Amino acid sequence: VMLIEVALSKHFNSDGNFSFTTAIHVDRRGYIQAINWKALQKLLKGTSWSIDLKVRLGDYIQVDSQLLEIKTQIQLSPGQIKKIRKSVIIGTDRTHSQDLRYGLQQLTDITLRALSPSTNDPTTAFEALNGIEAILLEWTKVNDKQFN
Repeated sequence: VMLIEVALSKHFNSDGNFSFTTAIHVDRRGYIQAINWKALQKLLKGTSWSIDLKVRLGDYIQVDSQLLEIKTQIQLSPGQIKKIRKSVIIGTDRTHSQDLRYGLQQLTDITLRALSPSTNDPTTAFEALNGIEAILLEWTKVNDKQFN
């Protein structure tokens, strides 16, 4: 879920033969703000793994909601599970760092308000549309990298 719907699953050295499946649940509530993929790769170094996210960046989650499912060739220790939870940043607000949907929603709101009869500000609407275009172009770059 790095950007919009991107990276709903990540695989590393995956041959599809996994012995263990671990469901990771969150221990607090809030918005999914970011995922530290480098920390996850470092933590799971030396083994094949597959991670399937059960949430998207920007989603609001409750305590005990399933965050992700990890398939590995080794049993994860409680310490590793704790570190995996910490690699997902959960906060009280949505952010723009990895959650492009949030920026897209805000720019759409700005565009619609700028075009309303009471405001009638086409320059602001045009600039907001430029921002939407930039987000969509960035999203396609990320998708191209993931699927090529």
